[in-house]
Amino acid sequence: MLDKIKYIAVYQVAPVSGITYIAEVEKIEKYRETNKYMVIFKSGSIKKLEKISLGDKRQGPQAPRYTSYKKIFKAKYLNDLWN
Repeated sequence: MLDKIKYIAVYQVAPVSGITYIAEVEKIEKYRETNKYMVIFKSGSIKKLEKISLGDKRQGPQAPRYTSYKKIFKAKYLNDLWN
């Protein structure tokens, strides 16, 4: 999936409890000799979003989730992204 990632949205934990930023990915590189990766964003691409809140969910995302760029800008709640 790494080669398909074009944007990354950021979920902030409590007290914010919502997705508040999105940025365009320039590249994703392997970090040293580990199974971890380093994400480099395109310069000036970080955008503040109107908060996408938990809605009726009681817990924020516990792992990476995939959705479309279009859905991010239409969503009001996390459920809107994956339903």
